[in-house]
Amino acid sequence: MKNICTFLLAAIILLSLTACGSSASTTSPAASDNAGNTATVESGEASAEENQSEQQTSSGAVQVDDGLLNITITLPSSYFEDMTDFDPDTYANEQGFKEVVVNEDGSVSITMSKSKHNELMTEMKTSLDQTFMDLVEAEDTPYIKAVTASDGYTTVTVDVDKAGYESAFDMTPFMIGISAMMYQQYDGSELHCEVIIRDFDSGETLKSIVYPDAMNS
Repeated sequence: MKNICTFLLAAIILLSLTACGSSASTTSPAASDNAGNTATVESGEASAEENQSEQQTSSGAVQVDDGLLNITITLPSSYFEDMTDFDPDTYANEQGFKEVVVNEDGSVSITMSKSKHNELMTEMKTSLDQTFMDLVEAEDTPYIKAVTASDGYTTVTVDVDKAGYESAFDMTPFMIGISAMMYQQYDGSELHCEVIIRDFDSGETLKSIVYPDAMNS
């Protein structure tokens, strides 16, 4: 259970770190006004398509429009509820962002260069890969023998000792799915992660779960 809690905590931290580091571009006032409960990634001038995507964002979708130089990510106000002394200018200077703006609804828009966004996504991938690696033969998951992921984490395969896995209360697919979608969200990718549990000895697929579909069923 300790390892499970550590994994979930790492996922939450990963979300916060990535959030604080992905964004840049010219964001229209409408984009700021429509910031809802999810992070949005935008860039370039506002258009009819962007306005539509902003409405989708408020209902849970993530929209990405690549500009030439910058990317802007708008984070929901819930990310900053406990940061009463948050100073956007200081934060921008410390993190190397071009601009950080606190919107009227409490959401925060962070603008950065594409190169900075790429740097942050690389750091997030490194952290996520290490988190997955730490599951292998860990104290709480000794039955996990290997974890391999495709580019963008659209597929993550977990090789396990079948007997050990089937006798355990395992939350690995859920934790991996959530973490993978966090990465995809801030990368501006489609949210899709298939977690495959496979017998290490025989190669037999024991379980296959697709996120976020599994969360809606």
